Amino acid sequence: MYVSAGEIQEAYSDNPFAAREKYNGKYANVSGTILEIGANYDGTPYIHFIDSGQSMTDLYCEFPTNQEDAVAKLVPYQQVTVQGKIHVTNYDVDIGGCRLLIAGTVYPPGQ
Repeated sequence: MYVSAGEIQEAYSDNPFAAREKYNGKYANVSGTILEIGANYDGTPYIHFIDSGQSMTDLYCEFPTNQEDAVAKLVPYQQVTVQGKIHVTNYDVDIGGCRLLIAGTVYPPGQ
């Protein structure tokens, strides 16, 4: 499955239950723009995708620690494609076990 981060965010914003039915537990290649890069409380590296619309839905992609070197080379506003398993719950949506497939162009805000 190939999907944009914006499509997942919009689907969840429109109807979390329908989004769960469509995406939960599925492996997908997900493309989007990075808002921020960080680590969870347990040190798990992640990227936070920009919300491309008005959905107000956060979408995070968590990487296994063996992907830290790849994550370390990423920057905010960079276009990326990742592969992972989508998890949709009643309160959020995220992508687990991510693997970086493509790190593309950086688009600063306003461009």
